[in-house]
Amino acid sequence: MSKKSSDSNIIYVGRKPPMNYVLGIVTAFS
Repeated sequence: MSKKSSDSNIIYVGRKPPMNYVLGIVTAFS
C-alpha cells in the first residue's frame, strides 16, 4: 500500500506543480 501510494505521488508530480509534491510527502508521512 505504501509503495503504491508513492507511485501515485510520482505520477502527480509529473503532471502537476511541485506544490502537489509537497502534499504527497505529507500524505506519505501521514
